[in-house]
Amino acid sequence: MEIKLESATTPDSYLQTLPKGKKLGTTMPVWKVQDTNNNVGKAGAVSDVIKPEDQPDAEAILLGFAPGKSYLATGIARHGNFLQWGWSASPSQMTPAGRNLFINSICYIHKFDGIAPKFRR
Repeated sequence: MEIKLESATTPDSYLQTLPKGKKLGTTMPVWKVQDTNNNVGKAGAVSDVIKPEDQPDAEAILLGFAPGKSYLATGIARHGNFLQWGWSASPSQMTPAGRNLFINSICYIHKFDGIAPKFRR
């Protein structure tokens, strides 16, 4: 399935939290995962930046588009065997590419089945 990028206004929160050396214009390409026209929330982030040195056995899988959050806010993440999914739509309200992403995320997390997350003390 082809990923179709759309143009969105770059949120002020992104411009304020860009990593050094990164630049964004007034618009940015985004990948639409859910249909936000059907009263589905526009959430797209589950956490701030995941730093493995701060949280062992955790990884950011995909950044999310969530105005008001930081540029590096995570849309899909894993902590141990937990999949964190940052969007709010049911599969019937996802785009076809979003449904494929959801299924692929579940397939990916399956290899961590039975492995409890490690926590830093």
